[in-house]
Amino acid sequence: MNVTRESVKICENTWFDKHRDLFFTEEIPPKILCRPLSVSLRVGWHCNLTCKVCLSDSGPHRAFEPFSFAPLLKELSKMKPLRLVWTGGEPLLYNIRGDLSQSIALGNFNVVTTNLTMTNLPREIGQEIFWGVSLYGWDRQSCLSFTGRDIFRCVERNLHSLFNAGYSVGVSIRVDSKWPRYLPPMIEYISQFPVTKLLLLNTLLVGRLVPKIEPVTADMSKELETFIKMCKLPFPTVLPSIPSQYGDPREGYLLIEKKLGSKDIFFLNEIQCSCISELAQKILKNCCANFRLFTLQQYCMPCSTS
Repeated sequence: MNVTRESVKICENTWFDKHRDLFFTEEIPPKILCRPLSVSLRVGWHCNLTCKVCLSDSGPHRAFEPFSFAPLLKELSKMKPLRLVWTGGEPLLYNIRGDLSQSIALGNFNVVTTNLTMTNLPREIGQEIFWGVSLYGWDRQSCLSFTGRDIFRCVERNLHSLFNAGYSVGVSIRVDSKWPRYLPPMIEYISQFPVTKLLLLNTLLVGRLVPKIEPVTADMSKELETFIKMCKLPFPTVLPSIPSQYGDPREGYLLIEKKLGSKDIFFLNEIQCSCISELAQKILKNCCANFRLFTLQQYCMPCSTS
């Protein structure tokens, strides 16, 4: 991947492309820093969709209790530059403007993952973040079938509004063993938009699943990669992580959340931390795996930049 004006040097031979939300390295294996590259913040469990498959098992049945990460952001800023992913549920159901403004001021790279049923952020904030849009269909019927909600027109309208505002937008699509049935029309649909990245998320055996859902295997992934290359997309595609006997590709993924009734107690990967300093220590213990995870993702790049 070429170094662009949007790229920020992380360490020798390793950069972060803010516009495309990609880490990349020119050194394999990459040099490992003693700090993480990316941390996810679950701002709440609530979601306004009823998808049959949910990687986080969030949904309308979850309690809606807003809370703030403000006390934690200053501590995390000591690890900067740091990529913070604001996730849920649906994070834009919550008032995260204050936290996002603070995080931006602290110099973090901020990614908001959203189903795009709403875009309730001020323009000055929207311009400074990367929008990670989860899409669940290519037309009204396919979207309704997957999400249980008639939201396609709303999502499409909001998608156009993001691009009209000049925001950086990536699209994520969940894939499983039946990807040939739905991925081609999904890719045809998103190709009309100037997206900066396509992220293919493997459906792992977590969260909420309908029967007979199978993740993409190593053999399937080769066929999937061949298909993506044949599409000759104008934006990079992050290929799905594949579980194997050599380790879980999610190793190194860091998720911070709060439980209902936990007051100011945070959890890292579902392990309770008694205070913010303990949380920071646990993050640092996982930083090597985190660094490898986000610098060794497999990409299919556009022909013009490969």
